Amino acid sequence: MLNLDELLRLDGVAAVGEFTSDGKIIEYRSNTDIPKEIAEISAQFCATVSMLFNTLAGAFTHLAKTQWVPQKV
Repeated sequence: MLNLDELLRLDGVAAVGEFTSDGKIIEYRSNTDIPKEIAEISAQFCATVSMLFNTLAGAFTHLAKTQWVPQKV
């Protein structure tokens, strides 16, 4: 797995970060002037989407009899 600095060097990447499952920022980096407040809102959004995907993956695994849990990152 790439670390944050390696991800930030990829073409088209403006910011990278790591967050907890409840949306708190662990660490973030940016090539631009992204304020910490925007990074915090983004972390909350990503955590919410991840939680939704986990819920849907569990339901889809049960209904479709295909393995969607645990999600792969």
